Amino acid sequence: VLNIYANAGISNTEKPIAFASAAAQLIPPKEKADDRYLRIPSYVETSYIGRYHNQTLMAGWQIEASGSGYFDDKQKHQLEYRLRGPDTYYISSIGNYEEYFITYAGPNVKTMLGDGSYRLSWLTEYSRYGRGAYIEAKINRWRVGGFYTQPRFYPEIKDEIAGFAEYHFGKANKIRANFLNKRLNPFSTNAVVSGLEGYFTLSSHTKIETEYARSQLEKRSGNAFRANITSAIADKIAVNGYIIFADKDFSGYYRNSLYYGADLHYKINRHWSLNAGTSKTSYNLSLDTLFTQSPARTNHYAGIGYR
Repeated sequence: VLNIYANAGISNTEKPIAFASAAAQLIPPKEKADDRYLRIPSYVETSYIGRYHNQTLMAGWQIEASGSGYFDDKQKHQLEYRLRGPDTYYISSIGNYEEYFITYAGPNVKTMLGDGSYRLSWLTEYSRYGRGAYIEAKINRWRVGGFYTQPRFYPEIKDEIAGFAEYHFGKANKIRANFLNKRLNPFSTNAVVSGLEGYFTLSSHTKIETEYARSQLEKRSGNAFRANITSAIADKIAVNGYIIFADKDFSGYYRNSLYYGADLHYKINRHWSLNAGTSKTSYNLSLDTLFTQSPARTNHYAGIGYR
């Protein structure tokens, strides 16, 4: 680096009237090389699990490679993947099942290929872990999509194919049509479930969700209904109520079920508040074998709070 200084003044005076300096870089420092590639942060790990039972050792290794990141400068296109295997869940409950998937999420398109949780709606298919493919696209006010999956932990279903169309209007309102076809084991019988959903914002403090679904399995037809409301009044009272009903012949996610509840919160003043609520659960869910459920319970509560 070369530094240059300059002073300017009037002769026969000691004090300069102008002063300037400048630095010139003669030998530039080493610069970081340009990275012309967009990279997905990834890692690889391995684990070993063993169980000794009845004088028999069961053990195995599992390898996992996974990563998530963006492949554009504006970070609008995200890629995520996981490759994990072989299966060690059969050795012990603390083992992991094998899982292979890749997902893409962009401004208008989302897609997944491989293992994952596939969902359509509360009443039709709320959550089904399986191996398949999913895609959805956003077109102006519309959002459309669907999936195909083969459930991995629910032997009663051979495979499923689903589709939906969703229309947005207003600030926070939408209606949605759902369709689901399930092939059931052991005879590949088809169960067809279709339904409508509505999400409505009546005000900044009041929202309502509704859903109706109807199923057809051979000569049996079934119906199910769901509703949820949340509301607040003058920042003093908050109310939440919900209900799910499905009759005994409904072939969706619920069957022969009744699930309802309500909660009330009243703010007395800055420090004190009252709370009360009730709920009843009596349902049969088509849960994956990884999960369990409590089929029936009733709760009532009331309390006072200070903060």
